[in-house]
Amino acid sequence: EKATLAFLLALTFKSLFLFFLIRLGIKPVAFIQISLSIVVFILTFFLPNRPSIEEIKIRNKTLSWFTLSLVVVLFVLSMVNAWFFPITESDAIWYHIRGMSFYNEVKFDSALVVPQLQQYPPFIPLLFVYLIAFKVGFLKVFFPLLYLSLNIIFYSRVLYLTKNKNLACLFTMILATTPYFWWHGILPFLDLTTAVFYSIGILYWYFWIQSEIENSTLNQKNSYSLVSGILLGLAAWTRIEFLLYDLVPVFLTILTFSRHRDKTKSLKSLGSFLSAILIFPSIWFLTLL
Repeated sequence: EKATLAFLLALTFKSLFLFFLIRLGIKPVAFIQISLSIVVFILTFFLPNRPSIEEIKIRNKTLSWFTLSLVVVLFVLSMVNAWFFPITESDAIWYHIRGMSFYNEVKFDSALVVPQLQQYPPFIPLLFVYLIAFKVGFLKVFFPLLYLSLNIIFYSRVLYLTKNKNLACLFTMILATTPYFWWHGILPFLDLTTAVFYSIGILYWYFWIQSEIENSTLNQKNSYSLVSGILLGLAAWTRIEFLLYDLVPVFLTILTFSRHRDKTKSLKSLGSFLSAILIFPSIWFLTLL
């Protein structure tokens, strides 16, 4: 779970770094990027550890191995598709064009891109910029990795909640084998990326609210609130309309804090949560002005 979060947050800071490079008119060539990529990925491993849990030990590990094998097979099939088949989908072609214009023209308002698409948040095109700089042809490689990331974190969170490995395996297997979800793991659209960020953000938001009600340690509260806020903000960094969907956890959070004032004495976690949600959409709104 920690390595998966490191990967997602590395993508986050990488996109932000590329954004500011382009904003400043600096071409994001490969040698500028690679050192930062390594540093960011290493730093994300220093995230606070999740609380230790007492896992119910099971003698029969058949279900665990079957679930693992199934997820690995589906992931490998997605990677094979991403490796060998180029981008052919109409929307994805435009994201590719935006990525090439970001890299070659070093600006966000290229004449090559229709005005409607220029207003879309830049997360996916920025990821394409990263690969274009290294002359990598298989640009769809991020999407199977996002598919795998959601399965890993979903399994870890269900296991933490239920303390039952069989139950965690069963629900993860149901998620991984959902045809529509797996199909989007090979499609270079915004849908899967947004769904991964939003759903994982909601998972950590739930555990944050639970930690507030149970009056857990301050470090745990702040970690959950910051990670959930960043991920929910990233959903809007991918599709701006998800800023409206972010209002749901925001409203429920304010309601929870108002109803449990005796247990939620510190508002630091709430402040970090709201700030993390707004930072990415705000940056893009300011760019569009």
